[in-house]
Amino acid sequence: DTINPDICVIGAGSAGLSVAAGAAQLGRTTVLIGSGQMGGDCLNTRRVPPPALLGAARSAPSPDEKRSRLLQATDLYAGELLPGLYEDWVPLESERTATLHLRALEELVDLLETDGDAAEALARARKILEIDPLHEKAHQPLLRLLAAAGQVSTAMRHYREMARLFRHDLGVE
Repeated sequence: DTINPDICVIGAGSAGLSVAAGAAQLGRTTVLIGSGQMGGDCLNTRRVPPPALLGAARSAPSPDEKRSRLLQATDLYAGELLPGLYEDWVPLESERTATLHLRALEELVDLLETDGDAAEALARARKILEIDPLHEKAHQPLLRLLAAAGQVSTAMRHYREMARLFRHDLGVE
């Protein structure tokens, strides 16, 4: 038997599924070709492309919407991109994705601090430092938020640990 579809969609990732579903709804005979799990890596590994989510956050019509989209983008990030896949492009893309994730967290910390959500801003700043303990842009709001919350001794302890870390790892005083 021969199949003569109106549309042949190659790739069963989220975009391919959307195109195939849309074509089927329009009454088109559709063939969807894919390997592995339907939905692709993004849907099945929760590794959503940060550029798309961050672009949506940056173009948000309001600060509340931006905050919501940044929270979604940073919560969906699951770490190393495609672990176990050894292709030339994977390490570079994984590093780019991790950098975008850190930038999104930085933006989110600033936005949360501005909105007065100190507890969530503090949690997100700590998340950045779990990923990269030498990330100076996360130490600054963390110290500021701790001091503002009256946790001066905790802020001082953190400052001393930060200085020790910078001295040891970077040779910076």
